[in-house]
Amino acid sequence: NEGQHLMELKFVKGNINVDYIEILSNPTNSYEIDKEITNIYPNPASDYTKIEGDFDTGYIYSQAGELVSTFTNSIIDVRDLSNGIYFIKIDSSSMLSKLVVSK
Repeated sequence: NEGQHLMELKFVKGNINVDYIEILSNPTNSYEIDKEITNIYPNPASDYTKIEGDFDTGYIYSQAGELVSTFTNSIIDVRDLSNGIYFIKIDSSSMLSKLVVSK
């Protein structure tokens, strides 16, 4: 619905940093289900990783939310990425999958 909406986040314990919240008009549409990543392997990866799933374009984000790489192939070269945790998003899906790079 159009108009103003109020969302309240309460954290009971720990230090929490919320950088990004995406509110979808229809969060369970079939497009998102079809575009879900089914598997990433190897994970952790040191040089290459492979994604199983149907997609056109993929995006790799750092933990800070910075776009660090894009890809269109199911085999991803991660040799230029530093050790750490990254998040993979495919197409316009709101689903994220964790990728660990460890060399």
